[in-house]
Amino acid sequence: MGEPKHPLPERREFSRVSVAMRVEITAGGKTVFSSHLKNISMGGLFLISPEKLPLGSDCQMAIFLEDPKRQDRITARGKIVRVTEEGMAIHFEEIIGPESYHHLRNLVLYNALDAEKLEKEIEDRIGMKRQKR
Repeated sequence: MGEPKHPLPERREFSRVSVAMRVEITAGGKTVFSSHLKNISMGGLFLISPEKLPLGSDCQMAIFLEDPKRQDRITARGKIVRVTEEGMAIHFEEIIGPESYHHLRNLVLYNALDAEKLEKEIEDRIGMKRQKR
């Protein structure tokens, strides 16, 4: 038997939390709606959906905190970074407006298993910029 294979190093910069929320993603004139948000972090989300948008597409999104008819939502620009049979992973390029950032931060902190660790991850970064590796 050879040496055990080591998994690829973790590339995520932010811890993910599981939440069930309605999401609307638009790219290239096509809109995908889903009530199956698998997880979300300060860096992106994974949406469970039978409908897919093309890998690499720039997109706009709205994550509804309550009823979609209300104004409470997180709005962001992003990029489709992974497409699977299950759904799509989207990296946040920009959280639009301080209110959306505040809502996202509160959402992930409230649902985090380790809120202190997640708070440190947020504090260790300025805005939403990726750290240099």
